[in-house]
Amino acid sequence: MALFRHIVDGRRTGCDKQVIVYGNGPHTRVVQGYLFDQDPVAGYIVDDHVVHHQPRLGGHDVLPLSEALERFPPQHYAVLVALAFRDFNGLRKDRSDALRAMGYELVSFVDRSARLPQHFSIAANSIVLDHVAINDGVTVGEGVFVSSGAKVGHDSVLEDYCWVGSGVAMAGGVRVGAFSMLGLNCSIKQNTRLAHHTLVTPNTFVNADTQPYDAIASDAGKSLGVDSRKLMRFAYVGKPGADQ
Repeated sequence: MALFRHIVDGRRTGCDKQVIVYGNGPHTRVVQGYLFDQDPVAGYIVDDHVVHHQPRLGGHDVLPLSEALERFPPQHYAVLVALAFRDFNGLRKDRSDALRAMGYELVSFVDRSARLPQHFSIAANSIVLDHVAINDGVTVGEGVFVSSGAKVGHDSVLEDYCWVGSGVAMAGGVRVGAFSMLGLNCSIKQNTRLAHHTLVTPNTFVNADTQPYDAIASDAGKSLGVDSRKLMRFAYVGKPGADQ
């Protein structure tokens, strides 16, 4: 799988250009680690004023954007934008639009360990990391990031530039609005609609629709007020032959 233009109903459109990566921060280094042994890239570019933060990456010098067109002409190179979720993924959207205006085509990346069904779609400029399970009928929009171990239930929709953290589990028919942020290990009830710019904190269970810019959080580490020994005994009631 690795790098490609897009996938529509399971049909993958490959990329016949060499690929460069935009970014040089910690998140870019994470993505570079996946690319290293799957689909090596031709180079890295970033805004001129941040080149010094990480001047070399993946065996390449990181070039300033002002030199990109000369060194990596758009007729021969496409770009994978590997930025983190700053400003609700807005920075990634802004830089992606700027690169398109320069003439670059944007590509997506899916790690080869991801579980993919027969019928699903992934738009351009998205990234899906390792051991993600995507069920049948899922649609992934443009600029979406899905981190390790996430599970996307059947017929769910991830709208443009949303962010899905590690271990997130969403049931079937969920719709995640554009620019939403799902924290690690949160879970979403089936057929739930998350409006755009919804923020769900880690380990939170969402069982109702949200409004734009809602922030949803469970009480972190709150005691249940129940003796743990009684709770464990309750878990095995009516289960003869359970492990001792």
